[in-house]
Amino acid sequence: MFIQKLSGPRGLVLALLIILFLIIRLAVLFTALDKLYEPEELYRGTIAREIIHGPLIPLWDYLDYKVEYFPGGTLVVGILAVPFFFLFGQTYIALKLVGLSFSLFTFVCWFLFLDRFFSRRAAVLSALLFIFPMPFYTKSSLVTWGSHPEANLFAILGLYVFYVIFLNNQGQDRKQFLFLGAISGFGLWFIQTYLVALLFIFTAWFIFDKRLFLRKAFFIFCAGFSLGFSPGILYEFAAKRADTLLINGKAFFSDLLISDLNIIPSKLVKLFICDLPNSFLFEGFLKIKGAWISYFYYLLFLIAFMGLAWQNRQKLLGLFRGLAYPVTLNETNLSPFSAFKEALILFYPVFFAACYILSGYFVSVEPWDNPQLWLDYIGFRYMMPAMPFILAMPAVFTSKIKGIFSRLVFFALLGLGLLGNLSLISLPKLGTFVTDRGYSYNIIGDKVGLRVTQDLRGYLRHFERLSPELKADFYEGLGAGIAWRLRDNELSDVISVFAAELPPEYKPYAYKGWGGLYSPESEEEFLTALEAASLLDDDRRCFFYEGLGRKMGFFDKLKDMRRTEELLKRIEKRYWPFCYSGLGYKIGFEFKHNKIYRDKLIDEINPEYRSFVIQGIVKGMQAR
Repeated sequence: MFIQKLSGPRGLVLALLIILFLIIRLAVLFTALDKLYEPEELYRGTIAREIIHGPLIPLWDYLDYKVEYFPGGTLVVGILAVPFFFLFGQTYIALKLVGLSFSLFTFVCWFLFLDRFFSRRAAVLSALLFIFPMPFYTKSSLVTWGSHPEANLFAILGLYVFYVIFLNNQGQDRKQFLFLGAISGFGLWFIQTYLVALLFIFTAWFIFDKRLFLRKAFFIFCAGFSLGFSPGILYEFAAKRADTLLINGKAFFSDLLISDLNIIPSKLVKLFICDLPNSFLFEGFLKIKGAWISYFYYLLFLIAFMGLAWQNRQKLLGLFRGLAYPVTLNETNLSPFSAFKEALILFYPVFFAACYILSGYFVSVEPWDNPQLWLDYIGFRYMMPAMPFILAMPAVFTSKIKGIFSRLVFFALLGLGLLGNLSLISLPKLGTFVTDRGYSYNIIGDKVGLRVTQDLRGYLRHFERLSPELKADFYEGLGAGIAWRLRDNELSDVISVFAAELPPEYKPYAYKGWGGLYSPESEEEFLTALEAASLLDDDRRCFFYEGLGRKMGFFDKLKDMRRTEELLKRIEKRYWPFCYSGLGYKIGFEFKHNKIYRDKLIDEINPEYRSFVIQGIVKGMQAR
C-alpha cells in the first residue's frame, strides 16, 4: 500500500528529505542527550538486555510489575531495541534509536499520505516542518517509551488506510477494512490512549456511513481488530491477569471521562491559552524569551488553521451536521469523500482537543520548573498526538492558498523551527554521551517492590543470577519500591518487610534506596526521613543517610551548598560523611558530562568532607 511508485522524482525527493531528517535528529541525539535523559526509558532497555542474556523473569512480567501501568508498547520497543543493542552496544543512544526509528516511519507515512491525497507540494512543505519542528516534537521524537510519541505512527497509518478506503474505492475493497482493524487493534494494545485515534476513525466513518454497524465491512474490521489486539488477548491467558486495559493502574474507564464537569471551561481555556503554546518549548534567543517565541509559533499555526478552516467552512459544517445525525435525524449527503479530505484533517485536532478536555488527563502543573523531577517535554506528553497535525496543517494551507501571505506564514514557521532545533544542538558535546548505559536494574527492582506483595522472597530468586554490581543496583530500587508502596503504613512496617524478605548481604542497598525516596525540599518529607532514620541501628542508618544525601543537591539554585549545609545541621555530625557521599553520587550522575560544573560544586564543599563527595562522584558517574 505504501511502497508504490517510489522510483523516479518522488523517491529521490523522499530520500533527500529522509537524509536531512536523520542529520538533524542524530545531531540532537549525539550532542544534546543531557536534555533528553529520561530514566523510565531504561526500563525498556533492560527488557532488551534481558532478551539478549536470557530473561530472569517471563517477558509478560514486564507489563505486570510497573509504577502505574506499562502498555504493550513497552514490551514492543524493548524487543525492537535488541538489534540496536547488538549493533551499537547496550548504550542509551542505542536505545534512543528505537524512538528515532518510530519517528522516521511517522515522517515517511505523513509524506506519503499528503503526497497521495493532497499534493507533492504539501508533502514536501510538511516534511520540512517535520524536519525543523518545534523543539518539543524534536525531543519527543527521540523518546523510547512505547507509548505517547510512538502512537503517532499508528495514528497516521490508520488515517492513511481510512483515506484509501473512502477516497480511492469508496469502501469497496474489504481487505482494507481488515488492515484498518489490525492497525487499530494493535495500536490500542500498544498504548491505550490510541483510543482517541480509534474514536476519530469511527466518528468519521459514522459521518459518511450512518449504517456502518450493519455493514459486512464493520465485521471485517472487527476481525482485523481482534487480530491486531491478539497480543493483549494472549497476555490475558499467559499472565492470567485481567488488567490489559488498565490506564495508570486503574480501571479502563476511570480516567476516560473527567470527574468534575465544572472544571471543563477552565481546562478548555488553559489548553488553548497555556498548554498548547507552552508545549512547543522554544528556548530564548538573544533577548527574546522562549515563551514569546512559542506563542508566536502558535499564532502562525492558528492563522494557517483558521485560513484553511475558512476555505473549508461549508465542508466542516457538513461534517458537524453528519455528526449531529443521532440528534437531528437529518441525513446529510456527504459525497464525494474527496471534497472533505481537508475538512477531516482540520477536524482531527478539534476532536483531539474535545477528547482531552472531557478526559481525566491533565498537563502536569509545571513540573519542568524543577528538572530534578522530570524534563520539560515529559510534562506535556498528553499534547503529543496533536503535534503532527500542527506541523501538517500549515503545509496544506500554503499549498492550497496561493499568495505571499501564506508563504510568509510557512517560512516564518520553518525559520522558527530551524532556530529552535539549532538551539538544541551543542557541537562541543559531540560524542560525549556514547558510554551512557541503556538499561537499569534499579528501576526493575523499584517495579518489583511496588507490585509484588505475595512471596516476595520467592520472587527474588529470579534475580540471583545477576552480577553483584547489578544486584546491588536492583536491591536499591527494590528498597525504594517497597518503601513507596508502604508509604501510608507505619515506618516500622518497612523495616519489618526488609527484615523478613531481603537477604542480609543486600539489605544495606535497600536502606540506601529507602533514604533516596525523601525530598529535603519538603519539610514534611525531611522530618519523615529523620524519623525513619531514628528507628534504624547505626549500621543501617549510615546507608539510609547516604541515600538521603542523594537528594540534598539543589543544583538549580545559586546557594547550592549553603542549603545542603543547613540540612546537615539537623543530622548527627557522624553521619555527614555518608550524606556527602550520597551528594557526590548525585553530582556524578547528573553532571557526568559537565566537568566544569562538577568542579565548581566540589570547590563549594567543606574541604573536610570533599573526599567523600569525590568518592560519591566516581560511583555516580559509573552508574550512568
